[in-house]
Amino acid sequence: MKILLLLSITLAAAGTSCITVQYPGGNSSPQPKPTRTPQPSTPSVVNGKTMSAEMTDETILAAFEVNVGSTTSTVSKGPDGATTTYQAGEQKVSITRSVVSGVSIYATGPITGDWYLGGGN
Repeated sequence: MKILLLLSITLAAAGTSCITVQYPGGNSSPQPKPTRTPQPSTPSVVNGKTMSAEMTDETILAAFEVNVGSTTSTVSKGPDGATTTYQAGEQKVSITRSVVSGVSIYATGPITGDWYLGGGN
C-alpha cells in the first residue's frame, strides 16, 4: 500500500509519466568502494642496476644481463595480473605485474633472489 501511495503521489505531483518507486528500507543503493591510490614503487638494485615498477620487462631483464630477444618466455594470467617468465641459458626471471600488489621479480640461475618493487594499489 505504501508503495502504491508513493507512486500515485509522485505521478500526480510531477504531471509526467515519471515513476518513482520506494524500496523497502529506503532508496539507498550500494556505493562503489573508492579505489586506492597506487603506492610508489620501491627501487631495488640488481647487479649494480636499479630496478623499479615503472620499468618495462626489457629494462628489468637488462639488470640480469639478459637480452629479451634471446629468451624464451611463458605467460601465466591470474585474476589480478600476469606473470611472464623469461629464460636465457641458465638465467630464469619471472616478472609478476598485479593491479593489487604491483611488480615482483623472482630469479634463479647465476643471479638468484626475489624483489618486491611495489607500485600496486
